[in-house]
Amino acid sequence: VVRRWSLGLRGWVVLLGTALTWAAPAQTLPPSGQYGPQLRLALDRDEDGPLLTGLYERSEYGSHCRFALYGRPLTDGQWKLLLAAGDDRVLGRAQAGEARWQMQLARAPRGCEAFHESLTAAPSFELTQSQDWRQIRLIDSPRAHFHERPTAQAQRRAYLVRGDAIAISDDQDAFVLALYLTAGRSTDGWLARDALQPLTFDALGEQRWRRPLPGLSAPATVQQRLAWRDWLDWSDDCEARFQAQHAGDQSGGLNLLSFGATANLLRISCGSLAYQESFIYAWLPPGRLERSQLLTLPGYPPDLGEERLSSAHSTLYGLDEVDRQRGEITILTRYRGAGDCGQWQRYDIAADGPVLREWRERACDAPLLDDENLPLPQEWPLHTTDTDPS
Repeated sequence: VVRRWSLGLRGWVVLLGTALTWAAPAQTLPPSGQYGPQLRLALDRDEDGPLLTGLYERSEYGSHCRFALYGRPLTDGQWKLLLAAGDDRVLGRAQAGEARWQMQLARAPRGCEAFHESLTAAPSFELTQSQDWRQIRLIDSPRAHFHERPTAQAQRRAYLVRGDAIAISDDQDAFVLALYLTAGRSTDGWLARDALQPLTFDALGEQRWRRPLPGLSAPATVQQRLAWRDWLDWSDDCEARFQAQHAGDQSGGLNLLSFGATANLLRISCGSLAYQESFIYAWLPPGRLERSQLLTLPGYPPDLGEERLSSAHSTLYGLDEVDRQRGEITILTRYRGAGDCGQWQRYDIAADGPVLREWRERACDAPLLDDENLPLPQEWPLHTTDTDPS
């Protein structure tokens, strides 16, 4: 059995935890405008080169998803993205064409959990209406008044509040000519430039853009666990179980498993469950940090039963053993405490993610054997179907 994870993103070379840099790219610049009913983009240029800003909005089935985005070009039509949804900051990638835009996200921003399957499936957007927008920005002021002219003396009664989105088509001195982006009505005029959020939204956004991954010591601390969960956003069930079992201690429950310069796994403890431990794996490719994501493994269904999930990922159960010299991991999951039935898997750790090489399973209705006659998990029958035993 050979299975791979198609994570679909390619990146730049950067050491884990260092600042991000890139060379001058060959640029594909998407035009400003409306990309279907959900996405607006605006292209501009500053002293650092081309920059992209935008707004995504989607409402379905009683759920509303809204996030702003900021992007810079990498190479070959690839763009690096920073998304802002409420207090959440998410890195991603995009592939740009002449009139096409494809987002590549490892997880959905918080508040958009209802749409995480579609947002992480590399959605594509086609240009439907060109605009002369230069930037799409969010308001940072509690009250930002429109002006008839780009002067402080020309203030109007109409105003916007923090979090409102605008499209900018011109600027003059300390003012920008802005269109309020909202359904049902149109309001435009001059706004003070200092009423706008920074391009990277806030200090957290700037930090994530420049140095995305949190720190990690050995052993990990409670504060580091909180920072990593903010980055990867694993399930509430995992976190609640771990916190209940480690209340009052300083355990972070994180372990970085390094397999050379091109492969890292983060092991996230979810605490003990009955007779075995539970945990989650995250894939951290050192040169493609925005690709860092939680994994779903064959034989372990994704955690779909919760109300709030921003990505599909598996909670694993049992005993995992790491062989760094051979570049592999094995996972033994017992179906009952006696340990006479369960599943055993062996993974190679490749540059593009874990690859399942061997999957064995012994059913609990197999003949009972004395302990001395019980076969080793490595001798159990091969798993021969695509049906998950769980």
